[in-house]
Amino acid sequence: MTDSDARATARETTPPSPAFLRCACGWETTGSVDEVVAATDEHGRKIHNMAATRDEILTQVETIADNPAGDRYELHLGDRLAAVAEYRTIRGTRVFHHTEVDPEFEGRGMGSRLARHVLDDVRARGFPTRIKCPFLLTWIKRHPEYGDLIGD
Repeated sequence: MTDSDARATARETTPPSPAFLRCACGWETTGSVDEVVAATDEHGRKIHNMAATRDEILTQVETIADNPAGDRYELHLGDRLAAVAEYRTIRGTRVFHHTEVDPEFEGRGMGSRLARHVLDDVRARGFPTRIKCPFLLTWIKRHPEYGDLIGD
């Protein structure tokens, strides 16, 4: 089986992980964008500015999701691609080799949020993982609870 065959098989047999959404106000969900727009606090009050349109709210929403067709996780801010964590699936193992944050979005913690989501997702989905990406390796060293994902 070639690597491309293995990637195709993994895409066909692995259910997609839910998208992770985070609004600029800090509200988070693994649900839909509409949940962000309709979000209410514990008293039933809308969390987001009632005067804001759906499109205005969505420009502030971070979405992190696995894009298996592109062999990468993507972090979007609104409709803009802000960061990626690229991988290859080789004989069933996810090998992370590159992470990049668009320079316009650097310094906002997006790389860290992407790293945490990626590592939590591969752990939850049971993927054998190898980390070759220098950013992810450094991030894991600062977060030892993910040390088991480094492997040999």
